[in-house]
Amino acid sequence: IAIGGIGIGSEYATGNAIASRADGIISKFDIEKAIADSESQIDLKNKAILHAFPVLFKVDGKELPARPEGINGIKLEVKTLFVTCFQQHLDDLLAVTHDLGIRISGFTATPLATQKLLLTDLQRNFGCCLIDIGAETVSVSVFENNTLTSLFVFGLGSLDITKDIALGLRVTPEEAES
Repeated sequence: IAIGGIGIGSEYATGNAIASRADGIISKFDIEKAIADSESQIDLKNKAILHAFPVLFKVDGKELPARPEGINGIKLEVKTLFVTCFQQHLDDLLAVTHDLGIRISGFTATPLATQKLLLTDLQRNFGCCLIDIGAETVSVSVFENNTLTSLFVFGLGSLDITKDIALGLRVTPEEAES
């Protein structure tokens, strides 16, 4: 299920983990532990996490260009982008789909579903911004190195522009739309 609307948001948090292996090699477990630590740093009041994207890794204070799995070090740091939605919206959506007998296999934020259809891997790797202008919202997704680096949803859409044109030019909404 794709979840959209003004309730979609994002925020960054940082987390740390110490290499758990005796030989000091960073493992997948250490990466997951650092991401979980970053999750504990955000305020989830009335929010649910839909996605977590690690956007920056450091091992012993040195920034890495890729995932640190297999790198030798002691301290792992991660900067994670969390995409969230309102918990109430998610609960209502779950209740409606359950009442309809629909089995849900997963969730995604609508801007992320849109980018899968519209952007190529090359565009996401080089860096791009996807702006989706809807009737009631505008979403802006920024990608770099094939990773989402920011996501914003604004409560302003094309319907607001149509209303402004109708009021400003003193025409009917139908004339403003055309």
